[in-house]
Amino acid sequence: MIKELLKKKERYAHAVGPAIRARRKDMGMTMQQLADKCELSSAFISLVERGKSSFSLVSLQSIAEALEVEIGYFIDVPEGEGLVHRANKPEYLDIDHPVKYRLLSSQFPNQKMEQLITEVPPHYRFPYVKREGEGFIYVLEGRLAIKIGEEETVLDEGDSVHFDYQMGVDTENPTDALTRLLWCGSPAWLHQNLSENSDK
Repeated sequence: MIKELLKKKERYAHAVGPAIRARRKDMGMTMQQLADKCELSSAFISLVERGKSSFSLVSLQSIAEALEVEIGYFIDVPEGEGLVHRANKPEYLDIDHPVKYRLLSSQFPNQKMEQLITEVPPHYRFPYVKREGEGFIYVLEGRLAIKIGEEETVLDEGDSVHFDYQMGVDTENPTDALTRLLWCGSPAWLHQNLSENSDK
């Protein structure tokens, strides 16, 4: 049992970057072509592939779409046991990442949004994101600096923001303490496979 847990930890500690690189090369795609398709920089793609930079789930989803796979190709998403999530049984995305992602959304056909509680470490900055869809952030604890388009502001505990990702979004925990956020976003992509299979 201990060996299995260690193997699982090792898999998620090292799999995302190499998996992106392997998939990209299998498709005969250059780093620049991938960057152009997902509206990210080739320098960022290079760092992620080499495990030298972290990434947001939103940017990973953009990479997955550009590589024509689901996000589950790179990370393990809990399947859950129903529509209700109990506080005493939290489910986290199994991914080696500075940010902890607790899953709140359920799985059902054709869902339109995802919900997560994110625990953002001190001074962590998310990569710039510009994509289709909407986002909503409510600060549960701590502080979040956010830039949407050209507008910059700081959100404190109890503050919230609702935005269009097409405007371009930069977010950062500017403090020396942990920041906890409720994040909701559309379209749904963590459970994309279930929604697509329901139409077949």
